[in-house]
Amino acid sequence: MSIDWVTVSAQILNFLVLIWLLNKLLYKPVLKVISEREAFVRTNLQNAEALKQEADQLRVEVARDRDKLEATRDDLLQKARDEVTRLEREGRHKAREAGLDEQKQWQDTLAIRKHEMSKAIAARTTPLVIASAQKCLSDLATEDVQDATIRRFLKALQSLSGEDRTRLATFLSSDEINIVLPRTPKASVLKTIRSALRDIAQTAVNTKIVIDGKLTLGIVLKSNNQTYDWTVDRYLEGLEQNVLNELNQTLSSQAGVKQL
Repeated sequence: MSIDWVTVSAQILNFLVLIWLLNKLLYKPVLKVISEREAFVRTNLQNAEALKQEADQLRVEVARDRDKLEATRDDLLQKARDEVTRLEREGRHKAREAGLDEQKQWQDTLAIRKHEMSKAIAARTTPLVIASAQKCLSDLATEDVQDATIRRFLKALQSLSGEDRTRLATFLSSDEINIVLPRTPKASVLKTIRSALRDIAQTAVNTKIVIDGKLTLGIVLKSNNQTYDWTVDRYLEGLEQNVLNELNQTLSSQAGVKQL
């Protein structure tokens, strides 16, 4: 059997070409990718190791700072205890030296401070109570209650006599009377208001309805810096002042009795 050297040569050439193509197109790119991946992994490992070392360092610093803080805290607590002990010892010593006179002076000072504190508490709590009452009345201020308030106000105006009625009539003769209400009145109520004012003034009264949402309950007549009104807000303001005055008088009386 003879060897076909042409075929063998062709096969060898094909094999060499295949090796060259694999080396060019596959082996080198694969090696490059593997090398890049190894470099990436190596870099990440180095970064992770650096982060671990940094974390260990921070943990050591935190532990050192905690130990230092605890030592400082213990030292401060001990100093505070020593200072309290010293002050107590000095206080007992001064109390023994001063005797009953100093004790009485201290008691008087304490009574005065108690009195001032009571006044301060009263001054703070009274507005809160008044505000709560105001909100309660605001929640209860239905349309019927508002209408009844207006009727009561008009009746009070109509009951005026003498100089008071004359001043009211002069007030109603102004160019324009602002009727301030918390909400828009019914037509019948508005008619009642204007009719009552006309009867008092004995002539037509030029009126303008003004709605004030801040007004809780009541009615206000305004013109040229003059006002006739009946409102829950003004009533509560007066009540607040009366309560504060009464509390101040009571506390002052108690303080005077204690001083005696």
